[in-house]
Amino acid sequence: MRAALLTLLSLILFLTASQAQQIRLGHRIPDVKVISTYGDDLKFIDEEYVCLVFAHSESQPCIDALSHLHNISNYLGERMATVLISAEDSTKSDVWRGLIDDNIYLTFDDNLRTFRAFGVDFVPFSVIYNTKRRRALWFGSLLQLQPEVLDEIISRK
Repeated sequence: MRAALLTLLSLILFLTASQAQQIRLGHRIPDVKVISTYGDDLKFIDEEYVCLVFAHSESQPCIDALSHLHNISNYLGERMATVLISAEDSTKSDVWRGLIDDNIYLTFDDNLRTFRAFGVDFVPFSVIYNTKRRRALWFGSLLQLQPEVLDEIISRK
């Protein structure tokens, strides 16, 4: 009996401590509220697809992934916009500008509203969505995005 109660208590603690994933494939993405020179909700984007990249300038994995991010933004060109979202204060824009190119939109989520809405706890993390329907088409590690994966995502309608 004691073992059963201990198991039940452990299960309850585990279930209350675990967090549900915030985004699901095919479902609408949460609202994006960021600070940028382009506007605070990404409505300026004309491309059919957007790749959101959640990152931090002091994270070595994020720095390492930026060269891969350049390849992605160059590979798809005008079909997909690449938006880097940092949880840092927007005064750090000079740090980022030295790390990214002109094909990547730089935005800041210094109040963490967008990070929380997407359930992002670890960076770098990416989400690709369709701008018309605002449906998540892919999410995961930036390093998993290879040209074949991008072609498959964009060929799905």
